[in-house]
Amino acid sequence: MFDLCDLEINFFGSKPGLEIIPSNGEIFLGEGKDFLCKSNVEATIKWIFDNEEIEDEEGRYKQKDIDESVRSLYVTASKVEPERLIQCHAESESGETSTAEIKLRIISHLSAGTDGTLTIERIRLSDAGVYYCTAYVSERNERAYKNVSVIVNAAPIVHFNTTNPNITSGSNVSFTCDVSGPPAPRITWRKGDEDVPVDGQKYVLSADRLQLSITELDASDGGEYTCQAVNSYGEHNTTLRLQVIDLPQGVGAGVIAGIIILIFLVTLLAVDLTCYRTRRRGFLMHFTTNVLGRTTPRVILDENDVKKQTADKSLVVNVSGIDA
Repeated sequence: MFDLCDLEINFFGSKPGLEIIPSNGEIFLGEGKDFLCKSNVEATIKWIFDNEEIEDEEGRYKQKDIDESVRSLYVTASKVEPERLIQCHAESESGETSTAEIKLRIISHLSAGTDGTLTIERIRLSDAGVYYCTAYVSERNERAYKNVSVIVNAAPIVHFNTTNPNITSGSNVSFTCDVSGPPAPRITWRKGDEDVPVDGQKYVLSADRLQLSITELDASDGGEYTCQAVNSYGEHNTTLRLQVIDLPQGVGAGVIAGIIILIFLVTLLAVDLTCYRTRRRGFLMHFTTNVLGRTTPRVILDENDVKKQTADKSLVVNVSGIDA
């Protein structure tokens, strides 16, 4: 027979079982990888390196608690580093501890072997080019060279250099479709579900078909334009929406200029009226005197005017110097 109490004590006193997922610690240079430390019981989990707890570090480590029994560590391989041993440490509520470990190794996708072999892992478009190999025999002071051209083929990737433009009617507009991915893809343009009616006048394509130009826009030119690229490795497309803005009918540049001039003249007249009422020179009087050379009007009060002003509380003004 066995005691149920003893069974319970053994259960809660057991060490947490730990597992690091994935078990492969290889990370390619410039990429990142997420590791999960998983316990079979609720536990406090820490990631350890060189006997110290790992702290979050921009561009290198980022941790996150998934739940009470799982903690993640995201490792970014921003530079080449030596192999290192990372540990996952878990402590259960009863104080029992367990440790699991994984070896991290950063792999540069370019590596050269001592036998003259060049290995390119996970080749990308930027790896295309000419590679040179040099062999040297020091005893005879001899050198030999060899070059190898690497051509990387891939499905095309397409994007526009602008996003959803709003253009005034009557204007001209051009869209450029940036495409990558050799071999050179075939480019087609669509408006909505139909091919763009390229006629060389209203709709014009560049020689490489990467730029579409539309002249004298009107409301019917608005809509979605799609650039599609297709080669033997796949296809890709991207879409933008053109909105054509109509100006109000009858309002042209001449009308707008006339309105502006009218507002300017009315403003000057208002200023001069204010100056006249306050007995100061305004713009029009300054223009008459200094530009046209006319005499500035003078206000003369004779003795009778003064007397009459005193008696009747009114004023009679004789103005001279103004041509009839």
